[in-house]
Amino acid sequence: TPDPAATHLRATCAEQLGRAIRAAFVALEVRQRNLLRQHFLDELTIDDLARLYRVHRATCARWLAQARLDLGRRARQHLVGALGSAADVDSVLRLLDGDVELSLARLLASR
Repeated sequence: TPDPAATHLRATCAEQLGRAIRAAFVALEVRQRNLLRQHFLDELTIDDLARLYRVHRATCARWLAQARLDLGRRARQHLVGALGSAADVDSVLRLLDGDVELSLARLLASR
């Protein structure tokens, strides 16, 4: 059976992660938010996005990579603010390893 303390910690940290991802997502540029939605929610490929935006696929890949990087950086900043230290954030991210993509998918689906 799972440890009740670990289960509670996981639930609490998952809430903080969700809030951090939502705040980070809102702070992104409009094009970055749209790219993330189109890629993860609508399942458009890099080639699909490149045709849609009428740019080379390498440009679109760079845009998408930067959007993911910016989202991660901003979410991490929010978590450091909530938890108080980078070491605590690293521990939380290890604990919630698989939940990051689920949080992002839920966020995109709800918008």
